[in-house]
Amino acid sequence: MSLKANVLNIVKWIVIRGIVSLAVIIVGLSIVFISTRLSPRNPVGEIIGRLTSLGASLRPEEVEAMRKTILELFGLDKDLWTQYVSFLKNSLILNFGPSYIYFPVSVSNIISGSIWWTIFLLVLVIIISWILGISLGALSSYFEEKHASKILNLMFTILYPLPYAVFALLLFLVFGVLMNLYTGLGGAGFTKPSLNIEFIIAFLSRAWLPALSLIVLWIAGWFLSTYLLTASIKHEDYITYARIRGLPKKGVLSRYLLRNIMLPQITGLALSLGNIFSGAVATEYIFSYPGLGYLIMLALMRADYNLLLGISAYSIIGVAFAAFVLDLIYPFIDPRIKYGFKGE
Repeated sequence: MSLKANVLNIVKWIVIRGIVSLAVIIVGLSIVFISTRLSPRNPVGEIIGRLTSLGASLRPEEVEAMRKTILELFGLDKDLWTQYVSFLKNSLILNFGPSYIYFPVSVSNIISGSIWWTIFLLVLVIIISWILGISLGALSSYFEEKHASKILNLMFTILYPLPYAVFALLLFLVFGVLMNLYTGLGGAGFTKPSLNIEFIIAFLSRAWLPALSLIVLWIAGWFLSTYLLTASIKHEDYITYARIRGLPKKGVLSRYLLRNIMLPQITGLALSLGNIFSGAVATEYIFSYPGLGYLIMLALMRADYNLLLGISAYSIIGVAFAAFVLDLIYPFIDPRIKYGFKGE
């Protein structure tokens, strides 16, 4: 195949994957938008309720005038289709209007103060859990007769089914309440992350326990999947042939097994990005970690649909983009995969 044909194949593949990613984003945004509009809670009523709870005495006509003003201010006086189209357009430029509970601060400004806390946390969790989970899983399965392998297999089998919230709460009770080793609740004074020593210390003091709760459970997931994958691969003919040739076990593991194990696990990483973020939501809220997870729970409790839509849009776009990038580099990792189509 000529160089021109190869380039065209790559361009076509990127365009198709880009269209698929865009479709995923639109479907995800649509589901979130519909969910907020189907909610029985009335954000306008809650805003008025908060104002009157502060002691303001309003006549019925004043309440009605305030309700109309709030509806116009947040664009809720328009029909549902107009609201939906406006939401999709604004999502492209990351403009979600003002927050209901932090009015008049814009949703984008609120998110910008928290998103990097979540990104740093998730990058730390993904890198550590993926590397350790795959390494321990492959070693334990290949050397399954070892006592350490059996202990690890049993331990991670027990940990894997635990919900994120339950495990995070358990760690908080042990390290935060009983041992008093975790005092990093909240993020006051550090809402604008930067690469300086002050922020790094603040991040580590607040992130180590939330990260630990996510890392352990994700190591369990990667460990078990790699353990089973290794168990099925280690009896393949090429592995048997390598042993017959006299290669040491470590050589067989590093040169043959790990290479074939890594490829499907990279695919698994792309598919699991959404689950990783959902786990971070519950964990951040339990530890009052100043990331998007904490904000999204606050938005749910206070019926701040603009903030909820904004965080969801950032999350959906971020996960879809990360999956697209992993899809893009996969053929470079696995030479058997080509940027092309059947019959070409």
